[in-house]
Amino acid sequence: PREGEEVEEEEDSPPASQLVSPTNSQTHTPRGEDGERLPPGSERRPKVQFKERSDLGGPQRYLVTVVECVDLGIDTGKVYVRAVMGDHGQETKRHSVGDQLVQGIVKVWTGHVTFREEFYFEVSDPDTYIFVQLRREEGKGDAKEDAALGKEVRLHCKGMGSEPLDDWYELGEGFGSVRLKTEKVQRTEDVDNEGDEQSILTALQKHSAATDVMLRLSVRVVQAVDVMAMDDGGTSDPYIILNCNGTKKRTKVISRTLHPQWHEDFDFFFQPGQAIPSMEVEMWDRDASSRDDFMGTAVVAVGGLTDWKPRLEWVVLRDKETVAGK
Repeated sequence: PREGEEVEEEEDSPPASQLVSPTNSQTHTPRGEDGERLPPGSERRPKVQFKERSDLGGPQRYLVTVVECVDLGIDTGKVYVRAVMGDHGQETKRHSVGDQLVQGIVKVWTGHVTFREEFYFEVSDPDTYIFVQLRREEGKGDAKEDAALGKEVRLHCKGMGSEPLDDWYELGEGFGSVRLKTEKVQRTEDVDNEGDEQSILTALQKHSAATDVMLRLSVRVVQAVDVMAMDDGGTSDPYIILNCNGTKKRTKVISRTLHPQWHEDFDFFFQPGQAIPSMEVEMWDRDASSRDDFMGTAVVAVGGLTDWKPRLEWVVLRDKETVAGK
């Protein structure tokens, strides 16, 4: 450079622990730990290092458990609880209120309903509220009415800690109280999961021809909603199968539900330079007396995940023109 000219400094090459695209890799002169140039042929394969867990940040998970309601001053219809964050809502099962005739015996209504249902929410910004509302359904068909009961409970995510909170919330006169448990769920990257590293080592040993680093695609199957009823009782026993690059992973079966929640994590491994195909998602209904029933499928394009940031996505599962759920 001429005198007085500024010289741009080259950026340091990325560390071995960083998962970089093979198309961005460059040839370099092998050097020893002291920086001295190594003679040709003396370079060694770099030691595989794992990406720091602090770099794997994703949405924080929060758990809201709807436990029970007491002192409900109503005696008709069906009640349920809806929890909403943004445009994402979840609902409990419906429970009939009022005196009930059970096997010839009148069960007197006491104003108490037990739910004990858990709902998980993925939150990117902790300055977010989760709204909980007690509601009632009455009537049938076109005459069916759905209305809120009492005050709405607002749960601030910032106020939730890793220690569970168990509180009662007043819904207003005539509507009693609702008991909620809230908890900030420990993120996967904050857990010392030795089995996770072991799975990577196993994959590296299996693919001994791999170059410097293996690429890992991590998939979390969170939940499904509006699942098609496959059983006589009006429910299903759904599970999910993921198929990517010839490798299949399967969730556990959630029995008798149309709104299953799994929260299960799966990993798929690829060699640098290998084209990452789309991932096929299938939903099946477990049948103990015969073959399992196919419900629907969808294809998720994962090859475009080049920015290493997590995605939260809903996909619609279909069997031809029939929607099996989301």
